Amino acid sequence: MLLDGAMIAMFLGVLGSSVVHLSQGMMKLGLTRMRETAVPRSGRWIYATGILMNFSAPFWVILANTFAPTVFYTSMYGMGLIALVVFSCVKMGECLRPIQLGVRHPLLVAPCLSGPGK
Repeated sequence: MLLDGAMIAMFLGVLGSSVVHLSQGMMKLGLTRMRETAVPRSGRWIYATGILMNFSAPFWVILANTFAPTVFYTSMYGMGLIALVVFSCVKMGECLRPIQLGVRHPLLVAPCLSGPGK
């Protein structure tokens, strides 16, 4: 079966991890905007959105645990860093240099290669 409980929990792990990691990027973007603009109102909204996204972390864990044990969710936690790297490069202009990608590349690929456990 293609979408058994473990696969759903792993998908929720990638989704939840992306939301949690993006929340950190949103909060940093909000702080940056508050510091750089004369009217910090938009920065406050961005920062508040990041905080709300960060508080959603337990929701993702509870949802994933209805389909499979916690280990399937937590093994995907590092995958959310990819979303944060893309967000940082696109929205904040903080792109990674090739040397930095070379160090992190094996860490991002390893969860995909290992596949679901028994």
